[in-house]
Amino acid sequence: MKSVARKPILLFLLFLLLIPPSFNVCASCILQVSAKIVSNSFRTQSSITVEITSPNSGGIVSSTVNVSAEAQSSDGVARVEFYIDGQLKFNDSESPYRWTWDTEQYSEKEYNVTAKAIDIFGYEDSAAITVTVDNTLPTVTIIQPTSEGVYSGTIQVVARATDSHEIAVVYVKFSNTTWELMTYNTTTDLWYYLLNPAAFSDQQHFLQIQAVDKAGNLNIAPTTVFTDNNPPVVAVQSPSNGAVISSTVKIAVQADDASGISKVEFYLQDMLVYTVDKTPYQWVWNTETSSNGNYTIVVKAYDFANHNQTTSLKVTVKNTEFSWLQIDFHILLVAGVSAIIVTLIIVYYLKRKRKT
Repeated sequence: MKSVARKPILLFLLFLLLIPPSFNVCASCILQVSAKIVSNSFRTQSSITVEITSPNSGGIVSSTVNVSAEAQSSDGVARVEFYIDGQLKFNDSESPYRWTWDTEQYSEKEYNVTAKAIDIFGYEDSAAITVTVDNTLPTVTIIQPTSEGVYSGTIQVVARATDSHEIAVVYVKFSNTTWELMTYNTTTDLWYYLLNPAAFSDQQHFLQIQAVDKAGNLNIAPTTVFTDNNPPVVAVQSPSNGAVISSTVKIAVQADDASGISKVEFYLQDMLVYTVDKTPYQWVWNTETSSNGNYTIVVKAYDFANHNQTTSLKVTVKNTEFSWLQIDFHILLVAGVSAIIVTLIIVYYLKRKRKT
């Protein structure tokens, strides 16, 4: 190495001999250059250093990665070479020293990444790290809520996220809100978040869960959630409040809700008498089975979030009643006709018997 390093001195001396006497050369400049060349010609130890600043050693990388290095030398850095498992991949002669590594062209395993810095005199220094390539997306499954359910109040969002290496974070997004960080439970190996959709309208909303692994790969699982935080609307269409009714009467009800009506209950004097779970919401009441008088009918409608709303009306039952005199006359008439028929049968029987 020393014999090679002394060549610059010989060349410089030859240069001085060839300079014409008439050529005005700065003596101080010549001395500075000479000192520099002599100093480097007899150097036995390199002053160049290099360090890989990105990615971190032991990290997991994916997609396109910037491999960055910092190199310093008092004599100047000629170039920085980047290697993967000992194979030269790129040269960079300008700072910042960087190589864009497309990891998708490599299989998923651990690799040695080396940066070698070389100064203008051929001295060099190396730095190496190990990284693992991971371009496989994580899997994410939404356990709760389900698209079939109707939810009211606070909803516990539960998800399972898995990866070939390690999950970094899991986020949840409801409707048009921002992404929120979920909490990991080591016992259940599940991710949780308490969602309060009370500020949103009663309708179907879009929910997404995003899982991100240590390499930065992400995957999103979507679902729909129907929220219902308000009770249904219910009204009695007929009869009217305070009506006088008789015979058979149809109690017709109109009930509506964003999530639908699960059932409607009819109460007479606080006793449940009828339940219907589909339209038309009505109960046919035979008032003749009840005594004349005042009655209160209560109607209770339920939605699929189990909210309920009630309404009521008062009616008066007034059916025609027979007096005791009318009832006795009726009985006597039937008894008299029956007696006459029996008497005629007996007389007929006696006459036939005499003839014989």
